[in-house]
Amino acid sequence: AWVKNLRGALSWLGDDPDQIVHVPAPDTDFYHGLPMHAGIEQQRAAALQRILQGNFRCAVVPARSLLLRVPATTTLKNAIRTVNVGDALGRDECVTALWTAGFRRVDFVEEEGEFSVRGGLVDVGLPGESYPVRIEWFGDQVETIRWFEPATQRSLHPRETPLFISPLQEVPRHPDLANAWEQRMEQRSDARLADFRARGDYAGFSMEIRALESGFATLDTLMPEIPWVVASPALVGSSLARHRTGAEMSHAQAGRPAHVGPEHLLASESHCRRLLDRAILWTDAPEGSSGRPSVAFHTMPSPAYAGRMESALT
Repeated sequence: AWVKNLRGALSWLGDDPDQIVHVPAPDTDFYHGLPMHAGIEQQRAAALQRILQGNFRCAVVPARSLLLRVPATTTLKNAIRTVNVGDALGRDECVTALWTAGFRRVDFVEEEGEFSVRGGLVDVGLPGESYPVRIEWFGDQVETIRWFEPATQRSLHPRETPLFISPLQEVPRHPDLANAWEQRMEQRSDARLADFRARGDYAGFSMEIRALESGFATLDTLMPEIPWVVASPALVGSSLARHRTGAEMSHAQAGRPAHVGPEHLLASESHCRRLLDRAILWTDAPEGSSGRPSVAFHTMPSPAYAGRMESALT
């Protein structure tokens, strides 16, 4: 509702409603090992990229999104790659960048988020684009980037703008992160270490890796200069506490190791309190909260003027 109302308000003011970025809340339990819905995870990844680039004027962040740690600025930046004609970029380096960003390797690209490799060609299905693109190399230099028709596999006209590879999933598949997590599991004698070494993954990995101190941070660190407006601080505070308690219960029920407990995956209570206190405006705040002056706005329903312009002007 907040996103819809804010979009409407910006449109009414003559501003661009697309300047609102929404960071949807995770739709899965933190410890039961189930992955997020692919659509929600892609929305979260895209929202983090927009925040990183400063391409927004307003961010809508539910309490559960504020609580969960996310990839830090350096982690997100390391997962981004720009490819342009003439770049000294090897084919294998490009393939690694696509895999790190969460693209799926297939035989033939038909959908967004896929890539294929055939000799000196790499085909990529970019999100939000009408056609996939085909990158061709001459040695270790990018020679051409062209659109192509997936049904016929025929190349079309050249792409005139650089190719921007950014993560399709919230946690990039960065080798440094995987190595750091393997070391942490070994130091903590985690029984799942052998499984992780064998497959590079396990149920719940994309959630639990957020316990790394280096590489992950709280969401607010991605936008340190942005002023905060809190809708009903009492409600937000109780929601944060409820989600934290739920995570503690889930962690105990799932029998997960102590080194991935809620105190490692979530923002601390004191950090959340500081964020609420940092807000420049509260709605539905108790009078005089934190020494701030309060202003009461009295509103009443407006009459319907549809088809009665004379009444509206009097």
